[in-house]
Amino acid sequence: MLSFNFSQSIRIYFDVYFGSILAPVHYYYLQIPQLIFQSRLFSPLYYASSAFLPSLGDLLLDVIVILFISYFFYKYFEIKIKLKRLISRYLLSVILFTFIIGLFYGLIYLFSSLVLNSTIILDLNNIFWLNFPSITIYIIIVLLIFSFILIVANISNLLIDLIKKFHFHLFISIITAGIFYFLLGRFIERDLFYLMFLLIYLNINWFLTKKRKNYFNFYNLVFQLLMFAFLTTYSLYQYNSLKEKESRKIVAMKISTQRDKVAEFMFKEIETRILSDTLLNEYLPKAPFDEKMELKTSDYILHKYFEGYWSKYNFKITICDEKKDLSINPNNFIINCDSYFGGIVKDIGETTLSKRLFYLNDGSEEINYLAILPFSTNFKNQRNTVNIFIEINSKFVPRGVGYPELLVDKSIEFPSDYSGYSYGFYVNGELAKNVGKYYYSIYLDTYGKFNSDFVYFDRNGFNHLYYKVGNGYSLIISKKNPDLLVKVAPFSYLFIFFGLCAMLFWGIIHFPRHFQFVPLNFKSRIQLYVISIIVVSFILSGYSLYYT
Repeated sequence: MLSFNFSQSIRIYFDVYFGSILAPVHYYYLQIPQLIFQSRLFSPLYYASSAFLPSLGDLLLDVIVILFISYFFYKYFEIKIKLKRLISRYLLSVILFTFIIGLFYGLIYLFSSLVLNSTIILDLNNIFWLNFPSITIYIIIVLLIFSFILIVANISNLLIDLIKKFHFHLFISIITAGIFYFLLGRFIERDLFYLMFLLIYLNINWFLTKKRKNYFNFYNLVFQLLMFAFLTTYSLYQYNSLKEKESRKIVAMKISTQRDKVAEFMFKEIETRILSDTLLNEYLPKAPFDEKMELKTSDYILHKYFEGYWSKYNFKITICDEKKDLSINPNNFIINCDSYFGGIVKDIGETTLSKRLFYLNDGSEEINYLAILPFSTNFKNQRNTVNIFIEINSKFVPRGVGYPELLVDKSIEFPSDYSGYSYGFYVNGELAKNVGKYYYSIYLDTYGKFNSDFVYFDRNGFNHLYYKVGNGYSLIISKKNPDLLVKVAPFSYLFIFFGLCAMLFWGIIHFPRHFQFVPLNFKSRIQLYVISIIVVSFILSGYSLYYT
């Protein structure tokens, strides 16, 4: 037989209910003050998971409500056990274990959601990156953990009454967890670490509570802080790694498809005008043989057709006939002009809107094009074909000391920040470009065969992502694996932070009892809650004004 007993009067019940439920509901449904709910904290800018969790601010209010309900459940809700049959006691134990496991995986789901569905960097290896949104997420994590601990505290006391022997507690917890994982494995986190963590936590927690006869004794409290600091460290690392790998896919696609669609569209119209330019047709017969005429023709093309939007690019124009050779630096390699540019198009050229403009996909961060414009000329009564080769390369100003951005035209678009990454660009299985600290093999086959467009693998202390671009092009983008010290460094920060939050929470819940200067009746408590609402509103409003 089960009986439920409220340890305090009904007045306290309504008092707690008012403070824990009505105050957050007042915030959320009435949206007073509106300035708070119009801030970034209550927009999807930082976090959005679903219609039920549309913003970080909504999640914070929900978690505060959950914490108050959990504390009320722990403090005022006492369960008495009167079951004599052993099978009934064990069956109830299985139900309670199932409830705890479900709560725990709900906690893990929210951990993953806070990392994967937010735009906030949660990296404690650099505490200088902490800002208001990231601190808010860590506060949410603490409140979720405290809520879980409080609920489990009451259930643990009940399990001590139900199960008298430790080995029975261990056996039932393992069986229940195994059945839960087997039946609901498709819907929960598949990492077995979490299941092992929960089993260790529940059984040590049962042992410490039964031995000390008090759930929140010093040893148990330190145990709780250590365990959940470890759990949070592991979860943040795992989900941050998963988030980074997904973002690396986007980086790989950006590197492989970094093109200027506006320039491609504009060139198609410019191309028609250049090919029909009568003055240009007068210059071209002599241009391949006369250096001054070639320079005059190049200046004419640039100033007439490539002004304005095109200022973000560097241009190099080469004019050749069918027999002209080029001397290629640094070894003064002699090669036919048409063969040289034709080889570039064949190796790394990709077609665009214009059949005479080719995007050069060389794997670099720059946007490069090559245009080939053929003209039929008549020089000294001989018909000749003259090609104008226009190399179009994006301007790139490396970031150094000082403030070079002040000296650069704002219309210039800089490549995305790929710091921390290395990448190798392969053409037909051979390395065409190597960027970053990692030295890639000349041949792609060295890394084995890849059966998918995206494949992750580890090699030489780096985690690599293979990306099949298509048409013989491949990209490997790599990031150095963090060492053990980097992985465990957040543990100390989290342990200290959780300890401070536990002390603060203890002080808040014990303040009215030990530091009550003025007797607080029910009316006074209502007034205190109203004042608290006003104070919190001013704090959040100040934040909203500062960040919006």
